[in-house]
Amino acid sequence: MSYIPCIKFFTNKESIIVIALLILFCLVTKYIVTELPLRLQQYWHKQAEVIILQNKNYSTSSKCNFISAIILGIISLCISIFRYDINQIFFLLLPLLISLIWLAIIDWYYFLLPDVIIFPVLWLGLLINSQNIFVHFPAAVIGVIVAYSSLMIINTLFTIIMNKSGLGYGDCKLFAMLGAWFGWQPLASILLLACCIGLIYAVLSWCYQSRSVRIIPFGSCLAISAWLLLLFPHLNNVLYFL
Repeated sequence: MSYIPCIKFFTNKESIIVIALLILFCLVTKYIVTELPLRLQQYWHKQAEVIILQNKNYSTSSKCNFISAIILGIISLCISIFRYDINQIFFLLLPLLISLIWLAIIDWYYFLLPDVIIFPVLWLGLLINSQNIFVHFPAAVIGVIVAYSSLMIINTLFTIIMNKSGLGYGDCKLFAMLGAWFGWQPLASILLLACCIGLIYAVLSWCYQSRSVRIIPFGSCLAISAWLLLLFPHLNNVLYFL
């Protein structure tokens, strides 16, 4: 009897694990990408007299956020299973993959990168790499320092020259989170790919809206860049030659 190629990776036990992960992902994602940004917004309104938020339609975008996150989550799960199989590496990378999807969706629609997602994943990356799982622990620590400080320096110089901020602090913290997982070596590739994604976003926005883009959700660009390099590591070799 012949089987469909994609089913050969699954035993009955593995199928149950995948289904359970999908259900759990859907339940948690509904809260993360629809409720969390609004709760943070309400909290900041209570803590400050004036909160400057970008002109996004918060009430009508939540359903789109949830659908987008679920689609990306299913795609990520399928690709990661084919890429890593269901083993220890797969389960260790799962929190990073899921958090990247959440952060990309939230920043895309709300221009927010919640610390309640970034910091736990950052510390988890350092904890995992303390056992030298993905990169050596010193490389992970250096990655956090280099990632955060590099974007902070870029943003400071931009602010001095242009008299306005070019990056949010959330972008710096997200980049530091990626440094904790990837180490310092791939950071240039992640940043280069993120800039390319941001440029494509700006060009497409200009073409469809016939006006210049005032703000680019660079956190989403960083998250998508890391997501692509995580699932398609050969992209790093292509970017290296660029």
